[in-house]
Amino acid sequence: MEIKKIARLEYRRARQGELLAFTDNVYRLMKASDDYAPLAARIDALTMPLEQYRASLLAARNRGISQVLAKNIARNVLIPYIDDTATDLEIFAKGNIQLIINAGFSIQQNSGPRFKGILPAPEIVRVYSTGKKGELRVILSDAFPNAVRTHAIEFSFDGAVNWKNGEYHNARSFVITGLPRVDNILMHVRSIGNGFNKSEWSEPVSVTVL
Repeated sequence: MEIKKIARLEYRRARQGELLAFTDNVYRLMKASDDYAPLAARIDALTMPLEQYRASLLAARNRGISQVLAKNIARNVLIPYIDDTATDLEIFAKGNIQLIINAGFSIQQNSGPRFKGILPAPEIVRVYSTGKKGELRVILSDAFPNAVRTHAIEFSFDGAVNWKNGEYHNARSFVITGLPRVDNILMHVRSIGNGFNKSEWSEPVSVTVL
């Protein structure tokens, strides 16, 4: 049995709001599915540090020194709980990638050989609403991740007739915010490497934005 490793650096390096959205999503998905019932105790253990971190972010908006310090401490407390959840999920999944993806995590990418050719288009592993207004979580996979500097995202509201510039993200798991509410929006992504090395656009996917 090959244990699939979760990409821990993606949430460890997340910005404060992104970390909250990520942890919220993992907690909600795992609590809502019977597939993760054997991990119920581990999921419940996330409750208190998650809520403490949420409260610390709200308090830190005042930019007081003590509030900012409390936010940083709450983050440092939360991360090991997410790490423990990831470890237990890796063992529980027994190599089943879908169980890991459905829980809101992404798979650690192998760097593979050094790549000198034209970048292949990235694969959109999953894109879904976070449950918050105007937000989407995107999970990508690159064939040669070490050759990719960032990803360009575009959206179409008219069935791929016209595309509008979106955002750039150098991670392979990220949250897009500020989108309008729409039942059917198309999204595609391209990988950008050094110089003028750009991939073709990925196959478009359709998703609903709340």
